[in-house]
Amino acid sequence: VLRVGSNYFAKFVAYSSGLPILIVAVALIFNLIDDEDSIFNPNMEKTCWITGNATAWIYGFGLGLILLLANVGLLSATWASGEPV
Repeated sequence: VLRVGSNYFAKFVAYSSGLPILIVAVALIFNLIDDEDSIFNPNMEKTCWITGNATAWIYGFGLGLILLLANVGLLSATWASGEPV
């Protein structure tokens, strides 16, 4: 089914490009925080991996969860509208 509308493709581009850019920008800002005791500091200068539970959630699991919930929400909205997926 071919979708008609000028904003249809723009919504896909905004989501598929905008959300990763936003995530990278937020992670970069958090990475530039110089406070070593902050939960936003990944402390990757000392080890090869993220240390600490809160930091792992911020940089790893939390981002994946945000993307998963956003995709499930968009799929649910499409399903609720009655349009073919």
